[in-house]
Amino acid sequence: MFSKLYDARSSANLKQMQFFPLPINFHISFGIRFLEHYKIDVRTGLMLVSEDYWAGDKGIFFQTDIPDSKFYGTAGIDFANNGGEAHGVVDYSESGGRTTYYCLGVGIRTSKHFNAELMYYFPVDKVFGYNNVYDFNTNTSTKYDKINYGMINIGFQYLITF
Repeated sequence: MFSKLYDARSSANLKQMQFFPLPINFHISFGIRFLEHYKIDVRTGLMLVSEDYWAGDKGIFFQTDIPDSKFYGTAGIDFANNGGEAHGVVDYSESGGRTTYYCLGVGIRTSKHFNAELMYYFPVDKVFGYNNVYDFNTNTSTKYDKINYGMINIGFQYLITF
């Protein structure tokens, strides 16, 4: 996830682009393949990115095979419900709400039962929370929005077909 967050522990405080390197993302997918080269998936699962962003999500994805290759393209829409943490006393932090993502990606079928996929999630609603930071010197507080610029999802699928 690429984001802009306020960080009270940093001397720069406002991190313009923060990258969360190893989030946990687990999904269960149910799909129907039709006309030999097309597939529609319904995916539901969890995105555990950071204490500020963890969401249950569900979406619908369309997959099309690239002719005469093991590669495929995927497009979809994903609906996430962020349950991020609120914390702090002097610095108050709030996260949460619903976010819709437009998703584009590519994948490769390495065997009958295994796929690898790379997707980019474009958020429709970029602001997913805020930090309210109180300054004792001036007796004022400043509000910083938490902004989600997008997510890269590298996934591995084990397929069970009926």
